[in-house]
Amino acid sequence: MSARAIMSRTHIAHIEAGRRRPSLEDARRLDQVLTTGGVFENFLPTQGEGSVDEHFAEALELERQATVIRT
Repeated sequence: MSARAIMSRTHIAHIEAGRRRPSLEDARRLDQVLTTGGVFENFLPTQGEGSVDEHFAEALELERQATVIRT
């Protein structure tokens, strides 16, 4: 997949682990390769939304409250 997305495996691993934020171009390539219909692009915070941490604050709080994870 990394070759089709024109990204190194290391770069993808950093994105997955939350150590790096994908650029808009990275997000678009991932959406195309994984046929996600724009999920990665739409998930990125926009310029005026503050930091990435602020963008995920609600999800982080829900995760803190979770006691059971069901699949």
